[in-house]
Amino acid sequence: MNSRDIGLTIEGLLLASTPLPASEAFRIVLLPGELFRVPGRQRSLKVVSGSAWVTLDGMDLEVDDGEKVGLEGSKNCALVSAAGEHPVVFEVL
Repeated sequence: MNSRDIGLTIEGLLLASTPLPASEAFRIVLLPGELFRVPGRQRSLKVVSGSAWVTLDGMDLEVDDGEKVGLEGSKNCALVSAAGEHPVVFEVL
């Protein structure tokens, strides 16, 4: 890897970390063992495929395919991970 490759990689990471507007939904894929911290401004989380563990305000919830969890009113961010041995796909709005 040369310095040009590193520069492009860092630039790509910076672009990927730019916050999305609160009104836009985005889709996340987590593999088993990965953890995602949902930004506090997001209003809901819907599992599209698989099962997720969601920790919100000290409570652990298992959210399955097609189910939705409201995040409004929470004082903390939600933490999401894949439940079981398969990836989870979810949308955050």
